[in-house]
Amino acid sequence: MTLVLPMRKCESRQSHSTQELCLCGANCAVVSAPCVSKREYVLSKQLLRCGTSIGANIEEGVGAQSRADFVSKLSVAYKEARETLYWIRILNDTGYFAPVQFVSIRSDADELCRILVSILKSTKGGAAAPRAEVTINNQTL
Repeated sequence: MTLVLPMRKCESRQSHSTQELCLCGANCAVVSAPCVSKREYVLSKQLLRCGTSIGANIEEGVGAQSRADFVSKLSVAYKEARETLYWIRILNDTGYFAPVQFVSIRSDADELCRILVSILKSTKGGAAAPRAEVTINNQTL
């Protein structure tokens, strides 16, 4: 029997603060981990590692020393988000998630990937402009 837990959806789709963005990725992994109740440890640990790594890399990006450093950290966060999607699909394909749970978790992870891609595109596009600035939490990079 698969345990169904309520998911906290990422609420404001257009105005994520970096802390909300970090917590969205971590929540996806942390809330998913207990759902794997069939004595499955290896895959769920992978999901937990990459899911919580997303937020850690975003936080590192916020403290970046340069635009290139920021792009590098957020690129790693994007890769971790993609890996999270991979482990979510594997766990779903092997029957560890209830269908409703899978749809909710995958939706959150997909949206997080789209948000990160959008941030990376706008930052990289602004890198060519001589006076383009990126502002996160009132901190200009």
